[in-house]
Amino acid sequence: MRSRPLLWCSFSFLLGILLAPAESSAGAWGPLSAVLLGGGLALTAAARGKAALTLAALLVAAGYGACGALAARCAARPPAWSIAAQAALQPALFRDGVGLLGRVASPPRPLRSLPSGEEPAEELVVEVHRVVAGRRSRPAAGRVLLRVPPPPRGAPEAGRLRRGDRIRVFARVRLPRPGPAAPGSSLGGVEALGQVKSRRLLAASPAREGGPARRLMRRVDALRAELLRRLDVSFGPSPRARRAAAVSQALLLGERGGLGPEESRLLQESGLAHLLAVSGFNVAVLAWVVVAGMRAAGLPPRAACAAALPLLALYLLLNREESSVVRATIMAAVFLASRLGGVRADLLNLTGLAGLAILARSPGEAHSPGFQLSFAATLALLAIPAGGDPRASRLRRQARGLAAGTLAAMAATAPLAALHFNRVCPGALPANLLAGPIMSVAFLLVLGIEGLWAAAGPAAAAVAAQAAERCVTACFAVAEMVASIPGMTYRRVTPGWVLMAAYGLTLACALPRGRRSGAAPLARRWAWIAWGCCAAVLAAPLDTRRRPEGLRVTFLDVGQGDAVLLETPGGERLLVDAGGSPSGHHDAGERIVGPALWDRGVASIDRLILTHSDADHAGGAAAVAEGFRPKEIAGPSGWPAWRPAAGRLAARAPGARWRELVKGDRICLRGACVEVLHPPGRSAPPAARPNEQSLVLRVSSGGAAALLTGDAGSATERELEATLLPARLLKVGHHGSRTATSERLLAAAAPRLAVISCGQNNPFGHPHRETLQRLQAAGVRILSTDRHGEVEVELLPRHTRVRTARRPAAAPPIRRWGGG
Repeated sequence: MRSRPLLWCSFSFLLGILLAPAESSAGAWGPLSAVLLGGGLALTAAARGKAALTLAALLVAAGYGACGALAARCAARPPAWSIAAQAALQPALFRDGVGLLGRVASPPRPLRSLPSGEEPAEELVVEVHRVVAGRRSRPAAGRVLLRVPPPPRGAPEAGRLRRGDRIRVFARVRLPRPGPAAPGSSLGGVEALGQVKSRRLLAASPAREGGPARRLMRRVDALRAELLRRLDVSFGPSPRARRAAAVSQALLLGERGGLGPEESRLLQESGLAHLLAVSGFNVAVLAWVVVAGMRAAGLPPRAACAAALPLLALYLLLNREESSVVRATIMAAVFLASRLGGVRADLLNLTGLAGLAILARSPGEAHSPGFQLSFAATLALLAIPAGGDPRASRLRRQARGLAAGTLAAMAATAPLAALHFNRVCPGALPANLLAGPIMSVAFLLVLGIEGLWAAAGPAAAAVAAQAAERCVTACFAVAEMVASIPGMTYRRVTPGWVLMAAYGLTLACALPRGRRSGAAPLARRWAWIAWGCCAAVLAAPLDTRRRPEGLRVTFLDVGQGDAVLLETPGGERLLVDAGGSPSGHHDAGERIVGPALWDRGVASIDRLILTHSDADHAGGAAAVAEGFRPKEIAGPSGWPAWRPAAGRLAARAPGARWRELVKGDRICLRGACVEVLHPPGRSAPPAARPNEQSLVLRVSSGGAAALLTGDAGSATERELEATLLPARLLKVGHHGSRTATSERLLAAAAPRLAVISCGQNNPFGHPHRETLQRLQAAGVRILSTDRHGEVEVELLPRHTRVRTARRPAAAPPIRRWGGG
């Protein structure tokens, strides 16, 4: 603590943010932090012995932890006038559309890698000042990330939006859905998301030049756009050249919009996605190039270091102040400043200083995968003792240092990758050893492209672009080679905090730094053994889900869609539907269903059944089939759309059997039986509507049964009424639509519990009031995923166990959105 106080204070601040109880209030942490910090500092000033200094250090660390908890609680409860609080209070109003008045906080960024069939768009960050609904307006504060249609072709550049422009726009606004963030996500500091249907709903007026800060940021935006344009023009029109241009823009300025989904997925599977992030390596190379250039021009060392400081600040602004760039820039700036003063800076202390600066500004960064991965890799690299065997050649020492650094960074980030992305990449070590140096050369060539363009013009820059294209092609060849080898990348369930803590502690003990590294070789040996055991458990694709005593039915919270996990007492698992979105643009299998299953310890499923072809039921099927490798995939017969769907699913899950289900089919499981009640036989003509072709399943186990009706409507229910047997649990048909779940169906099935799968404030009005009234009149207990979150029901022979993710409050009174 005394040798590196900033590092330990930053670590305590981070723990306070991560471990702050959600129920605690900010008012309780303020006085506690003041008492702890004051007592620790007073004891430090008056301490005379080692024990007193140790106690003072513990008090200071606890005080910083309390400060972190205070910051987390303040950030978690935004003020009532914030855009997030207002959208949470009136979600239906904001979903239907409100007017936003504010200023452009970040210039438009075109989205080039969109799902097939989706219209072109660009992203725009707006600093909101007022919200308008009808004739009423109210003050607001916060940033909204808007997706707007691009301007028409041929529109003058003078009419494009710039930072600081006043803007009025009508948009549908929603809060970001909690869950794992996609790599490269641009949601930092954004409180809400918005969708603008037409460019005509947006009106902007150019602002005055403003003060020096605004003029500076506009020039920075113009410089960023020019640098991106030069990189785009320098490469040719071929697909490889376009890919190289996109990678170059990501390496220099963090612009990842040009990479397609398949290319991004390939880099993630091979463990090379981090190479496209602007991090400490980029900042260090840029600082080295600037200092070396200044030294070559004849400047003394201190003058060269001083000249590099403003360029580092400019590079930070060009990269829109991402956390990894902020960390690297702070460390580089303090390091160069220490060189100016003739003081040797401690890099671990600088890392702690950068962490404190980022977390104090934005406590929510503590939960960001990018922040955690960046700092874990940096600390692991700094923990490696410098030097090596002096008798070895310089090339051999550099090769050993590269291998040790890559292994240390992988060891430090592997548990975080498993925690946030449920992915283990043993192939990342050889992939990074091969592609890491190549991508380093590519970054130098990208800097060369910009420099040659400025010095000699586009023709000279095109020569460097050709060399950069070959480097990028070689990196993707390495990624394809590693990803094609079985076992080099796979998914695992979310590791527990006990395993994470044991892994981190053993790794920290096994990698000491400094002169004490060889003081206790036996202890280090045991630490390495313990870390190896933790690493083996972490890498093992274990299934930690316990078997139920009866039939367990889990209704996953997938929004406006269906995904039901069935688990039998014999240990078999069956997933009915895989979620999705009505538009089909959102991959719920990758973003929602997969993480939900991995968080619950489910590593594989035995069967995947899709009730029908609607996107909100089958949209996530491909990702689920690839991640959980079901032995059998089943769907209803008589619907032609299943033919191509079967081919796509077979490609993502090789070896899985495809089966068409009809009325009368049975699926015998260990401890349960699934009976197909609808659709009728293969000779019957298909229904006019896909919903009436939906599978209806009755799952029975130990005398208890569950009825899953998919999206079946009134026509299907009339066919089932005569032969339907009682079922204790009912999955309400068609998300609670008015045309489903009739009185006669309820009388025949006689359910005691009904679960409705629907999204919060969905545009269809589900569940419908008439459906709820029919269920209440039948004496059925009603649960829904929009109010209760995930619903888990375990059907036992004599009773039923129910668990919900959240307990909704009593129906609140309707609060009118008043004027301001």
